[in-house]
Amino acid sequence: MKKKIKRAYKQYLKNYMRNGKYFFGAFFSGVFLFYLFSKTVDLPVSVVEEEYESLADLSEEEERILVSHYQNYVNGVALEICEVGLNEDPISAFGCYVALQNSGAISYEDFFGKLPSFEIKDYDGFSVVLGNGVCRNQSDNLYRILKRLGYDCGLVYGTLEKETNNDTSELNNNETIVGHVAVYVKEEDGKIFLLDPVYQTIYIHDDQTSWISATNEEVSFKVWKELDALRGLNNVDIYKYRGNELSHRITWGTKCTRALSVGKEYIDFYQEYEKNYLLYTESEIAYQVDEYYKAKEREKILKNAGYKFNEKGE
Repeated sequence: MKKKIKRAYKQYLKNYMRNGKYFFGAFFSGVFLFYLFSKTVDLPVSVVEEEYESLADLSEEEERILVSHYQNYVNGVALEICEVGLNEDPISAFGCYVALQNSGAISYEDFFGKLPSFEIKDYDGFSVVLGNGVCRNQSDNLYRILKRLGYDCGLVYGTLEKETNNDTSELNNNETIVGHVAVYVKEEDGKIFLLDPVYQTIYIHDDQTSWISATNEEVSFKVWKELDALRGLNNVDIYKYRGNELSHRITWGTKCTRALSVGKEYIDFYQEYEKNYLLYTESEIAYQVDEYYKAKEREKILKNAGYKFNEKGE
């Protein structure tokens, strides 16, 4: 019985992968997508066992399918930003991205800032689709979408420092978050700025290591010099950057505030777009993750019952 179920499941995955090659082309056909969406009846509910709340141990086939879905999702969000004309500069695109996430259009369910229960190696942004993730997940997702839009960008790592005013104790209490991630963008004239989807702000250059928020004077970001080469990106380039943006803080802050404000104007459009174009991809991702957890739970039950599995899990 187990082998029959596994063969049927593998055949389903193979058929889906074969048909998936044509998905992105069909993406631009509203009629076709409406047909696909109409076939989705019951949205899956994840079965998450506590012991599996870690990096997913996926087979190559499972990983290939989920990564393919995620790439379609990134393409879909990038296309959505283009649809409202907010892709002409990275700050406007950032404002649109933040509004998308805040409106609930960018994740399968409501977004919760928490450690993800499911990740794919080298695709940290994937968990945002499922409705969760911390700074590295949110920044990775934003990075991939900006990259898809054609911007010279990457991930940068460091320490976030935040001053908080608390009337009940000392003023200007310092809170340090060791291990924060933001997205750097390098413009054609060589200027660099950092985008933070968690604190929804732009960081501009202050001195050799420090970057200050253009919209929040209480927040600053210190770049780690020695962290290199995640997907070919290099912190040292950002650490050594000697721009002169600090004198233009008001300008940068105005750009960011305006972009965030304009992004909000399209919330109704985002939600409609998500329902008609992104939800099918999101629901397929959630379905595959749900199936993964079901298989793990079934394997656990069979092992406890004395069944043995080979290296392929069969």
